Amino acid sequence: MKKAEITEKTFDFAAPLSKRASTNRIIIHHTGGADIDAYSEQIHKWHLAAGYAGIGYHFVIRKSGEIERGRPAWAVGSHAYGANFDSLGIHLSGDFTYNKPTNFQIESCANLIANLCAEYAIPIDRKHIIGHRETIATDCPGNFLFNMLDVIVWKALWYRFNNADVIDQPKIQLKAPRAGMLSEHFSAAEFDGNKVSEKLLQLLEQLRYNCGGYPLYIKSGKDNTAEIYCPDQLTLGQFKWYIEQLPFKIKYFYDYVEVAV
Repeated sequence: MKKAEITEKTFDFAAPLSKRASTNRIIIHHTGGADIDAYSEQIHKWHLAAGYAGIGYHFVIRKSGEIERGRPAWAVGSHAYGANFDSLGIHLSGDFTYNKPTNFQIESCANLIANLCAEYAIPIDRKHIIGHRETIATDCPGNFLFNMLDVIVWKALWYRFNNADVIDQPKIQLKAPRAGMLSEHFSAAEFDGNKVSEKLLQLLEQLRYNCGGYPLYIKSGKDNTAEIYCPDQLTLGQFKWYIEQLPFKIKYFYDYVEVAV
């Protein structure tokens, strides 16, 4: 498993911190209010001014993907009212109500979660990796980040058990297709015999690879456009995230996605 790199910080807390008796879940937050790249010292000052002992989150993930230490991991946090006693708090800097977290933040968050789940024996699933809004009435961590939690959990599983460095996945080369195939994994029949551009096939093969090698089901397609269903092994949110990492023109429909190059 890839070790999460953490920038250590030292804070003066206004009151003694209590040791957490158990660690059963991880709660995800955002800055909210403004899409700023908040840093841990800044948040520490905010929380002191609000009457806390100091920074309430255990980790802060900057837009660059840098992970900064917040409150010591052993301490009870001040990040989720009524849920601090058994949880770790991870803060992603930015307002994700109308903005997306950076790819670097997503990768660092998934890698950090994998490390923490290994250390504290926390299952990597959506029951134990949750958004702040799942503990109390709040918009945190913003709709965009909240809707990506499935992707983050899925990526954390890869980091934990496959030592995956997903952000640096290599580009693949098309292999010579077998008879009746347009590329290694896509057949002429899937496109109803229509001509399909090599560029589209290259990106579809890359998408299939990035998604873990799961089959992509083609609804229809020709030239530079294909309509594809979500693989059975992924949620639609996970599938959309992977599509958006490639240079497609994208249209979303109820049960399929149209991609074009």
